Amino acid sequence: MIAREVRFIPLASLVWFALAAPALAQSSPAAGQAAAGPRPGAPAPVSVSPNPTEFVVAAIRAIGAIDQGAAGALWDNASSAMKGLETRDVFTQTAAARTAVDGEVRNLQWASLNRIHAPAPQGKLPAGDYVTVGLIGVNKAQKVVFEEVSFVLDKDSVWRLVGISER
Repeated sequence: MIAREVRFIPLASLVWFALAAPALAQSSPAAGQAAAGPRPGAPAPVSVSPNPTEFVVAAIRAIGAIDQGAAGALWDNASSAMKGLETRDVFTQTAAARTAVDGEVRNLQWASLNRIHAPAPQGKLPAGDYVTVGLIGVNKAQKVVFEEVSFVLDKDSVWRLVGISER
């Protein structure tokens, strides 16, 4: 059995964002079956099981980076899928406009965490493994905001940012 190392990429090498994530080379029960080879037509088994806490921490830090004006650094280190969805300028301008209206989002807490495997492309997003963290917090007007931060497992076995949205 071959274990794949999965790590978070440091976003713009910002010291405060360095996750120093340990290798997440934990196998799923299906990974043991992979050694015998996949059945024709069967989806490839997912052989990593990421630590949910690390996704929550990365999501909170991504929102913090936007609040601190570092949206460009997030985009620079995001997945190619995200870069194909919108340009760096559009991403940074949207983030700056949101921060100007809402201010710094405070008291962020995770509200949900979803992991899915998309066996086929979904619109402009490629097939693959995705994790979305739902965060709830309070903006400068004391209104509750809900942010979603999504990650995709890239072909090089690195989890990268694929999207941030406010609901």
